[in-house]
Amino acid sequence: MICHANRNDRLDRHGANRRLQTKVSIETQSAKALDQRKTISANETTEQAKRIAAKGDSTNWLTLLHYQQAAPIAMESFMLAIASDQTAHADRKAV
Repeated sequence: MICHANRNDRLDRHGANRRLQTKVSIETQSAKALDQRKTISANETTEQAKRIAAKGDSTNWLTLLHYQQAAPIAMESFMLAIASDQTAHADRKAV
């Protein structure tokens, strides 16, 4: 009986360790995806700022105002990308 209890205890700990490893893996993947999205968003903000500057009279300079005008555009794109990722993840999970 004691041997059986020890085996069950080991199995319970093994299951808990696997769940923890899975949770850490998911959190790591999420952090990496968020970091990647933030990089893309920063790059997109810069590109939008360049486009805004090119439309104006300061094509050689990017100003804080250009970035301020570009940020909402890039943020909208960022949010759409996250929503798209969530939809794709839900679709994969449903399969």
